[in-house]
Amino acid sequence: MSQNLLSLTLTDDQLTAINNALTALEAATTGLIAMDNATRRQLTREIGVGNRGQRSILR
Repeated sequence: MSQNLLSLTLTDDQLTAINNALTALEAATTGLIAMDNATRRQLTREIGVGNRGQRSILR
């Protein structure tokens, strides 16, 4: 059975810094899109998976 062996306490300043960093990341990555499972599967089929896929892209 696993145990939690780590304890971490963050100060208010640290939490504020983390929230500011996350806000900056969100602002910097507005161009990213979310794909549904069907689209993701289709792209995986089109480009291949693993080495086989990498070889087909290079041809």
